[in-house]
Amino acid sequence: MPQSESVSTESLSVELIDSESERPQLTEYASPQETYEQRTVSVRLLHTPKTVGELLRLEGYYRALVKSFVFIQNTKESSDKLVDTMISIIGEISDFRFFQTHTVGIDSILEEIEKSESALGKLQVFIIEVTRAEEDINHFCEKIAAIGQRQYGIWIQGHIRYLDPRIISLFDALFAFDMSTDEYEILRTAISLSPTVIDEIRRPSDGICRDKVLFFLNHRRSNEGPLLEKNPAILSQIEEVPVDVTPFIPIIVEATKFLFNEASQWLAVVRKRATSEDSVSETRSGESHLAVLDKQRFSSLEGDMEVLKGMLDRVAVETHIYRIEGLVEQLRTHYRNLTDHERTEAEFGALVPQHIKRAIERESGAIVNKTRELQDLLSAVYQQRVQI
Repeated sequence: MPQSESVSTESLSVELIDSESERPQLTEYASPQETYEQRTVSVRLLHTPKTVGELLRLEGYYRALVKSFVFIQNTKESSDKLVDTMISIIGEISDFRFFQTHTVGIDSILEEIEKSESALGKLQVFIIEVTRAEEDINHFCEKIAAIGQRQYGIWIQGHIRYLDPRIISLFDALFAFDMSTDEYEILRTAISLSPTVIDEIRRPSDGICRDKVLFFLNHRRSNEGPLLEKNPAILSQIEEVPVDVTPFIPIIVEATKFLFNEASQWLAVVRKRATSEDSVSETRSGESHLAVLDKQRFSSLEGDMEVLKGMLDRVAVETHIYRIEGLVEQLRTHYRNLTDHERTEAEFGALVPQHIKRAIERESGAIVNKTRELQDLLSAVYQQRVQI
């Protein structure tokens, strides 16, 4: 069994597991009552990000972070650099508001949070720098953690020495830098830190800033983050050389051909079968201002590597490439499942069991939704509206 430590409050018991001692189970099986309807199992991939930027882009984690309760250890140069990096990646989908507790008290900040509204549909992130030790930051954190279905992010910049140990387990994620031995001991009451991890983050790095970041994702609080090979993980704040998209072009080309051919045909089959709008409902929000990339135009471009490379959005490729590859395989599986269930339906005729009907509806819905997701991701990658 993995080593673990429990942290309890009056209303909360949280067990935080040291993933270094044993890797987490990778396969999530269907519940017993659904097994007879399922053909495949769901697998979560382990990730080993090396930089903060890589972490935020994994499985679109930045979208979860804008609604998360986050603690950032306030080692001034390092934490400011970290926040700048996070804002540069998340800025397009969020508005940021900054507070310092020596100018605005915590009670006033809470009032501002409660009456705030998002501008132009963007999610708000409140970045609160705790600049006075006497502020009751622990009480404030308890109030924030108690809010259900929070549609905004709250990032606390402060010192671990200000926190009551039981409060640490209330955060969805934590970013820290090298710290004093006393602060490490406080942190270890909630997170299992091995001597190896501490030695690694204390190892000097080049540059004025402390470029190593200790990151912990609290899966007990949130299941929206990626599955990390090491949690806590040590990341670099120094971004690597931008990824060359050239190796990914064959994957993108094959996914696009798949969308225009098999996936579009399967979508047509599902639509033809549907007896009502509710059977395979879908929501579309087209980008009408973008140029259109249809099957005919793509056929004239797919052989020109340089033209395709010039069309691609590097950040979108880096962010979405693994999801695109995964969607292609998932759609093939859903269609195989659908044809199997339809074959069974034909054998039973009017006596077809209800679970077969439900399975057909489920697989049809998955084909519609994942085809549209693939279409949207490819549109983002090409910076054009992919039309099928």
